[in-house]
Amino acid sequence: MAQHQFTSVDYVVFSLTVLTSVAIGLFCAHSRRRQSTSTMSEEYLMAGRSMRSIPIALSLIASFLSAVSILGLPAEIFYFGVQYWMVVTATFVVIPVVVAVYLPVFYDLRLTSVYEYLQRRFSVSVRLIASAIYILQTVLYSAVVIYAPAIALDAVSNFPTWASILTGGAVATLYTTVGGMKAVIWTDVFQAVVMLGGLLTIIIMGTVHMGGLQVVFQKACDGSRLNFFNWSPNPTERLTFWALSIGGTFTSLQRWGVGQTSVQRMLTSHSLRSAKRSLWLMLPLTLLSITLCSLAGIVIYAVYADCDPLEACFIEKRDQILPYFVVDVLRHAYGIPGLFLSAVVCGTLSTISSNLNSVSAVTLEDFIRPRKRHMTEKAATVTSRSLALGYGVLVILLSFGFAKIQTSQLITVYQLHRISKPKFICAFPMISRPPRVFLVPLGDPYLESLRWECCLQEPTTRFSYQTLDVY
Repeated sequence: MAQHQFTSVDYVVFSLTVLTSVAIGLFCAHSRRRQSTSTMSEEYLMAGRSMRSIPIALSLIASFLSAVSILGLPAEIFYFGVQYWMVVTATFVVIPVVVAVYLPVFYDLRLTSVYEYLQRRFSVSVRLIASAIYILQTVLYSAVVIYAPAIALDAVSNFPTWASILTGGAVATLYTTVGGMKAVIWTDVFQAVVMLGGLLTIIIMGTVHMGGLQVVFQKACDGSRLNFFNWSPNPTERLTFWALSIGGTFTSLQRWGVGQTSVQRMLTSHSLRSAKRSLWLMLPLTLLSITLCSLAGIVIYAVYADCDPLEACFIEKRDQILPYFVVDVLRHAYGIPGLFLSAVVCGTLSTISSNLNSVSAVTLEDFIRPRKRHMTEKAATVTSRSLALGYGVLVILLSFGFAKIQTSQLITVYQLHRISKPKFICAFPMISRPPRVFLVPLGDPYLESLRWECCLQEPTTRFSYQTLDVY
């Protein structure tokens, strides 16, 4: 398979994106020096609990719209149609529940680690087990998030896998370590704009290339790609409305309601009202992001409706369809391939930085501070930064390790990540003497169907992002 070359203009666009992310982190680190030593660790891990709703909302959408999603969702739409778009219905159910039930409980407790609630409600052993599982699955997932887009970019361009891994891992580790949560949130804001702007640019230029939206949707309709609804109750079918809406509801409830990565950023808000507002803003942002990814898939299908690059052996995997489209159709537009590369790397940076900050907070609050009750704020901050650096190095090493193992082994590693990630959906108390609260481990029925469908069809030769992470 022939590779396409990035130009110097593309590398300039990409370099500016990376340098801007680092500069934001350094600026946040410099501004934090003026803070009182009595609140150093809270400033580092929780941004001083002073953030506004719009940056928090953009940070949340940036972290969960990972590079895997940017590459995987358009490929999903290209090959199977827009059925997956119906997962947005789950968001309209989950957000009101989180705003009314989950968020007020966490905000009133002023937690840093959500697993501290498990100790208050159950026991310290439950808290430690849940924390350890979270750390394990987050580190594994972060390594895959760095490695998976790298192999797609390497396959269709001259941007090597090792450079993509090192850039994403090192840059995210750098600004997370020096800048803390505030750096994570503000870089996420910038990266969200780059990701959404990159997708929008690809859609517009692809539509112009095809001659207008009418042509694009006509080809998608002729190819049966506008298949929004599948009402079948058969659980063995690949995707149905019920699997997406019901399964997506439970998965999103775990993510937005009790997930450390999201809850920690909500709690950085200066007030409960602002925190709730950031969640309400997630409704249009989620709709926008999934719609843009879906439109990108439809546009790419319209371009290649008569010649599938996978069947023509121009690409090796389904998930290379978006980068191939960029370097094939849009390569003559100076800077556009570089903007696409920036969007993919931003997806990696936002996810990795959020995960590093969260696992550092969980490790400090759940494993270190309970054993060092007289730890000073300065010592806690230094420990947090050391943990972020250590976890960052570990994630990079694991990503390079994935590059040395076979595809089937890598799928096994990711399945281990999924197994180690039980969904702790807690029924939080709303009154002073609540009824018994329990934990329910839940799976991802619609993600499971994607993974097993891929494994059954292509057990040894395909490694598809749909099997990894779908927004």
